[in-house]
Amino acid sequence: MNLIGTILVYASLLAVLVGGLSVLRPLTFLGIWSRVQGVMLLVGGVVVFLIGADLPAPEMRVATRTAHLDDFVPAYQFGELHAIQIKAPRERVYAAMRDVTADEITSFRTLAWIRRFGQPGPESILNAPPNEPILAVALRTNFMKLAEEPNRELVLGTLAAAPGGTHVEKNPTPEDFKALAAPEQSTPQPRSPPVSKQAEQAGQAVDSQQSETKQKPNAESTEAGAQSSQRRGFALAAINFRLEDVGNGETLLTTETRVYAADASTRKKVGAYWRVIYPGSALIRVMWLRAIRDRAEQMPARNSTELFR
Repeated sequence: MNLIGTILVYASLLAVLVGGLSVLRPLTFLGIWSRVQGVMLLVGGVVVFLIGADLPAPEMRVATRTAHLDDFVPAYQFGELHAIQIKAPRERVYAAMRDVTADEITSFRTLAWIRRFGQPGPESILNAPPNEPILAVALRTNFMKLAEEPNRELVLGTLAAAPGGTHVEKNPTPEDFKALAAPEQSTPQPRSPPVSKQAEQAGQAVDSQQSETKQKPNAESTEAGAQSSQRRGFALAAINFRLEDVGNGETLLTTETRVYAADASTRKKVGAYWRVIYPGSALIRVMWLRAIRDRAEQMPARNSTELFR
């Protein structure tokens, strides 16, 4: 559904562009012979954009834990996964992953500039200084380290959206992140006990007992409702880098991004944003993995130490 939404969004943007130009001067080589047709295409593009941006985002849940990322974002509505095979052992790949800079990632500066809408903005992963490892910049600005298993996996997380006036703790912990990203648990409805023949004969007593039961508040549902209300407006994003041996001294490096929105309203806002940025985001991830591969395959063998102790 997210891919369909992205296709609709970009098709609509193209229609808006062509329709807007045709309002100024009909593009006859595209079969648009009048300004009225241009207006119709422009309006149609806007409508399709709204439909694509507003498509529902299904929630995906991890069935079996296979990575540290699963501990922190077991449920999510938006995500992407990319992989690359590298002719180097895990230790060298992990070191390359740790040390790669933004300038080594092809087209990173251009794509990040577009993502920032051309604004300079504060220092961040999208506005990283030269010659500094991009992961170090991420951890120093908007991201926190959620988990690390040296030479195996690194997981980073960030707050993607929050209600207005939210004050984030100065030193949040991975457990804080995990609490916000925990999916809502549906509380099973209480089932009425089976009614015996004797109880049937005493119908009035049974009706009275069931009425009292219905009036008792469900503590579990009340607590779940309070937690849901507290998380309303929040969205969390996490990214990992995971390394696996594939034999012959080679490594499979994967990176996965997951975004979890805590409520329907936030999900719609994040969905619209995600479908606009997804192609550029995916390209950045692909180029990032290639930069790590190039660095790992060129660097001499060395011991890898724990990242950012």
